Amino acid sequence: IRKNSLNLFRVALHGNGIDVPEKSVIEIGLLDDDEIKMIEDSISSVKPFLESDKTRDILRNPFYMNLACSIVATKNIDSFSGSEFKDMLCREIVTGKKHDPYLATQRINTLIDVARKTSNAGMNLVKCEMTDAAISLMKDDVLTGNRDSAMLRPGHDILTDWGLCCYVDDCFRRLESNEINLAVFYEHIDKNIASRNIFKQFVETHINE
Repeated sequence: IRKNSLNLFRVALHGNGIDVPEKSVIEIGLLDDDEIKMIEDSISSVKPFLESDKTRDILRNPFYMNLACSIVATKNIDSFSGSEFKDMLCREIVTGKKHDPYLATQRINTLIDVARKTSNAGMNLVKCEMTDAAISLMKDDVLTGNRDSAMLRPGHDILTDWGLCCYVDDCFRRLESNEINLAVFYEHIDKNIASRNIFKQFVETHINE
């Protein structure tokens, strides 16, 4: 069970006459290299996606690793690209598990906004509006920082990249629908290094398709 849900879980058990003392709570830390190797040997389909340093870093979290293994179990790996895997993984992480479409959309929009601000600020913490979506993202460790000062950034580099990619994709869809022209499309692409690299990857992916 995730840390942010632990207290609620213990309260629910207490209401049913079951007390869970602190000493009975075992915290599972991040996976080390040996543990990841065991997972690779046991679930070979996840191994190709652990070759990326950014993906490997976020999958040290056991919750995310379990999510990744569930994703690959439902896909034909031979036709499943690394970019598709990252998109599915990040989308699952960012939208959360509350099954609230409005909150899920707000969480995605908030992550995109923070990712853009962070990349424009040299990957430093940035001032954010502490909306319900931002608070829920902090509780899930998707955003990290100081809640009191509202200074935040994405919790992992791969989430920053995903947020930037979503923004570029949205701009491209607006171009395709003739909502904006090509000149405006290029104007909308942020000029920082991280955003330019994501834009380059986006273009290369579409060329390959």
